[in-house]
Formats: sequence, structure tokens, C-alpha cells
Amino acid sequence: MAAATAVQLSGVLQEQRAIIERNADNPAALTEAFIAVAKCMEDYFFVSDGEVQSPEINESMAKFGWSWVELPQFPLRQLLPFAAKALQRFPENKALVIVIADWCNDVCKQNMLAKTEAMQCGMLQGLCLAAGHLWQNMTYEEEDYLLAGRIFRALRLAAEPPGVKFYLQPEEVKDEFYSTARKAWQDVRLESVWEALEERAEVEQFGPVNPALLLTAYYLKYFPDADNMEQYLEVLKSLGEAFGFTWPGVAANTTFQRFLKDTLLEAKQFGACPELFDEVLLLHKRTLNVSRVPYNHKKPFLLPALNRQFLAQSNAFKNRPRSAAITEHCQVRRNDRRMASNVAESFASFAAIAADILPSSTSAGTAAQDEAAGDGGAGEASTSRQGRRAKTRTCANCSKEQKQRAPGEPAFQKCSRCNSAHYCGRECQKIHWKDHKLVCLPP
Repeated sequence: MAAATAVQLSGVLQEQRAIIERNADNPAALTEAFIAVAKCMEDYFFVSDGEVQSPEINESMAKFGWSWVELPQFPLRQLLPFAAKALQRFPENKALVIVIADWCNDVCKQNMLAKTEAMQCGMLQGLCLAAGHLWQNMTYEEEDYLLAGRIFRALRLAAEPPGVKFYLQPEEVKDEFYSTARKAWQDVRLESVWEALEERAEVEQFGPVNPALLLTAYYLKYFPDADNMEQYLEVLKSLGEAFGFTWPGVAANTTFQRFLKDTLLEAKQFGACPELFDEVLLLHKRTLNVSRVPYNHKKPFLLPALNRQFLAQSNAFKNRPRSAAITEHCQVRRNDRRMASNVAESFASFAAIAADILPSSTSAGTAAQDEAAGDGGAGEASTSRQGRRAKTRTCANCSKEQKQRAPGEPAFQKCSRCNSAHYCGRECQKIHWKDHKLVCLPP
């Protein structure tokens, strides 16, 4: 579609929108449609730059201090409600999630209207649900870490301000954006995710904590991948920025305060994004006592060093024509989009193979027969044997028995996919996955 015109491009996108609307209950068809939308992004911004922008876009750019383009014949943001609905309905479908999350890098680039639409239509809810389900089914494969990075980058882009000029606007103008962000973060609900993880003893009890904040903190603690660290931190920063550079509810929750600070200090030792860690630690300090860390609403960071870097970068590009920025964006995104599509196909293929194997597999029946044979009796005798089996669970990696746990240590965890292998902790599960994945199938 290298020579696409605005009419051709909008026609293709309209066709994909119709497919998306017709297939709201079909995650495979939705995935294919959003992949087709992503392919249109190769030309979308180049074509849009040659079109006269709508009065709505021009008014928003003047008011909020941003500069980007959209195709007047088909603004991408009109697909966001469908994307949010798909994520909320199929958060466990990795292929669909990675395609939509990656596409957010285009639709929410610097477009204030798109960011606002994303937050109002429930994209944050959908992305957080997807991250929660990924945690429940994390395989520790490279593709899953890539998916986590895409999800949190999408959260970041949907909720962060569009650029340096935004910070120069009057406070009441900026608060129009922040108020939308506050409501979106506060509306995130993850009860089903917490219930599933609590059953596996994988979450702690902190009392009331913003679900998106807690989810991001858990990812920072349990999945501190160097490539994703920046995205986790930027989400923490954006969430706090919406509330005046404080995290809601944390000042009154001393247990979570300690957990979050310890998590940040531990993750900082990986050596990635040191100044961004300092920024988030300052945010933590300000949350506990706002008077100890002043906040200048005309600057995007609390840390002076980051403000200087941000200003220097902005000055370096302030006279750059928009066409040059579009060219750079498209060059950077080209490989990212293709990688996301390839990984989506990999996820879909794995799911299809598992679906083909399961109906003919005798593993479930064999397990049921083994259970019946082992528990030949009923009542107290059966209960007693079940209790003995639970006490003698063995870690599939290090062979440690559950009964050898020290007092206070968490219970052994099951593989979230097959529910048969047991592990004394995440490290053993991660190490053993290379072998276990060859035999791991859902029950």
C-alpha cells in the first residue's frame, strides 16, 4: 500500500472496522482485523500529513500544545472503543492483546484527542486486565516478556501528556486532561485477577490500593526485565502525575508504602533507568509528605536532571518540521509492528496446536483414573490420603518438599497452565520452564 491515497486508506480502514464490529465475539477474527489495521499504519501518517486537519484537531492542538496528524476521513481513535471492548472481553488472548497493545503506539502517539478517547472508553481497564491474565499464565518465554512490555507501553502512551508544550499551558487546561486520567485510573477493577492469584498465594494483602498501581508494582518486583523496566516506571510516573505527583491512597497505607519502596530499591539494582528510578522514588517521598518535594506544574518531572534533559531534547527538535518527526516515527515503528504481528501469529499457532491436542489427549482421563485409583476409598480415608499428598509436594526443579518449608514461607505454587507441576518459588519455575514447556498442556 505504498502509493495509497487518503480515499483508498480510509476505505480499507472502514472495511476493517466493519469486520471488527461483526466479529465482536470472535477473537481470531478480531486479531486478523487489527493486524490489517496495523499494516495500514505504514502509510497512515504520511497520507494524513498531506491532508487538511479537522477544526477539532486544530483547536485541540492550540489548546493543549501538541502537534500530530490524523486522517480526517478516518480518525484512528474511532477504533479505540472496539479495541477496549476486545481487551476486556478476551484479556487472556495473547495474540489479540499484543496486536492491540502495539497499535496503541500509533494511535496514542501524541494525539490528545486519541489519548482522551482511550482513557474514556476503557482502554486502561482492558490493558490492565490483559496484564493481570498474562501474570496468571506467564511462561517466562521471550514472547511473554515482549507482550508485557507492549502492554505497559500502551498504558503509558494512553495516559501520559502529549509533549513539552502541554506543560506550558494554564493549570486549568492541563487539569482537563489530568481529570480524565484520574477517573480512568480510578475506574480500573481487577477483582477477578486478584482472586485467582490469591488462591495461588501469589499476592499479598495490603488493604485498599489502586489496582493499576498495585499491578505495576508487582510486575516491577516479579518480572524486572531490563527491557521493560522503563515502561513500568513510566506508568508509575504517569499515574502519580495525574494526582498532582502523588499516588492515591498510598499515604495512609504504611504496609504498601514499604512494599513499594523496597520493590523500587531492589529493582534499581539492575542498573536500568537510574534517573527514572530516582524520579519515582521522589514521587514516593512526595506521596508521603508533599511539602518535602516541591512540584512545579510547568515541568514534567520532579527530578531537576530529568527536566534539564527533557528541555534540551525539546529545544533540539523544536524547529524540526512535522514531516521529519513522522518519518522518524514510521521508521522506528516499522520493525516493531512486524515483530508484534509475528509474535501474534506465534501465540495463535500455539493456541491452535493446544486446542487440537486436548480433545484427543488422554492426559486428563489418565489423571482422573490415577486420582480414583489412589483414593479408592471415600470419606475420612480419602481425605487423609489427599492431605498426605499435599504435604509431600515436591518442587519440580530443585526437589525440595513442601513440608521442608520454614515457618512463614509461602505455599508451593502450581504451574498456572497445567496445574500439575509444583514449585517452591518463581525462580525455580522460571529455570524449569525450558523442560516443562515440552509437556505442559492445560487440564
